[in-house]
Amino acid sequence: METEIATELEKANEALRRGDAREAIAMLRGLLIEASGDPAVAEVVHASLGDVYLTVRDIERAEIHLREAVAISPDEAHYHYLLGFTYSIAESWPSARNELREAVRLLPENAEYLRALGWALHSGG
Repeated sequence: METEIATELEKANEALRRGDAREAIAMLRGLLIEASGDPAVAEVVHASLGDVYLTVRDIERAEIHLREAVAISPDEAHYHYLLGFTYSIAESWPSARNELREAVRLLPENAEYLRALGWALHSGG
C-alpha cells in the first residue's frame, strides 16, 4: 500500500511540475478519500494538497488542508511553516507569527523558517 501511495503522490507532483494543478488536486483528493482511516497517509496528502492550493493561491483551501496536516502531526515543522506562509499571504499576521514561531521552535537551524518569521514580525508590526 505504501508503494502505491508513494507512486500516486509522485504522479500528482509530476502533474504539478507540468503546470497541471487541476490534475494534481484531483489526484490528491482521490488519495485523500482512499486514505480515510490512515492518519499517516492523510497527513501527507493534506500537506500536499495545502501546498498545491498555496501554489495556485487558493488560500482558503490551503489553510484548511494545512491545518489538518498540523492537527495530525503537530511536531512537523514544515507544516507549521507552510501554514504560517499561508497566513502571511492572507496578511493574518498574528496567526502567521504563531505558526512560524512554532516552525522555528521545532527546527531552529532552518534559515528559511527564521527568514519567514522575521518577515511576519516586520510586516505585521
